[in-house]
Amino acid sequence: MKKYSTIKRPGQEYLSAEKREKSTFEYFEAKLAKWLPADRSSSMLDLGCGRGNFLKYLRLMGYADLTGVDLSPQQANQARSAVQDARIHEMDMLDFLAGKNNCYDCISALDVIEHLDKNRVLHFLEAVLSALKPGGMLIIQTPNAASPWGMSLRYGDFTHECCFTPSNLRQLLALTGFKKIFLQDTAPIPKRPVRYISWKIFSLYFKFYNLVEMGTIGDGIYTRSFQCCALKASDSRRSQLP
Repeated sequence: MKKYSTIKRPGQEYLSAEKREKSTFEYFEAKLAKWLPADRSSSMLDLGCGRGNFLKYLRLMGYADLTGVDLSPQQANQARSAVQDARIHEMDMLDFLAGKNNCYDCISALDVIEHLDKNRVLHFLEAVLSALKPGGMLIIQTPNAASPWGMSLRYGDFTHECCFTPSNLRQLLALTGFKKIFLQDTAPIPKRPVRYISWKIFSLYFKFYNLVEMGTIGDGIYTRSFQCCALKASDSRRSQLP
């Protein structure tokens, strides 16, 4: 299996390491925090954890039961340094998931699923569903094939094998057995007001274009990548998500 690494957000290459980390954590807070379990003792698994950015954010948020998996020895070592109390496994993530049932409250896979070929995508989703506890959630970020610029991410990394539209990924997750699915864009956050407002205005053009051509705005998600949260069935936990 390929080595995975987290995609940098546009413009971050010009920031210092400290400012880049701060920007990344602000982004996680704005976009992903609402999907995380309320219970800080929840078991959290980050697949394709890379340098440990998301694990470090989770640790700062108070989550203590942290596990990361990455195939790259270099990335795994960096994750161990970043989050010293997390369990970091240097191995294929499908091998890691094999035989695990009802183990985790939350599994994240940020910029990972696009590295799998079509034959392994459903296997991956099925393995994640099995590994989640009832009511557990899967959080995904992946390039957006429905975006006018999605192919720049799809083909910007030679190890990418496939690309999804939001509706396509929703269908795959439902087919696998996930029961409640949320989708969102990766647009600029309110802490960046000029970019945030500019994107809101700019995205109206694409909604109008789709409406004229197709009679519908489609998924309404036009950013280069998108995010998804999918819930494993459990009536007692569904109320946690908006």
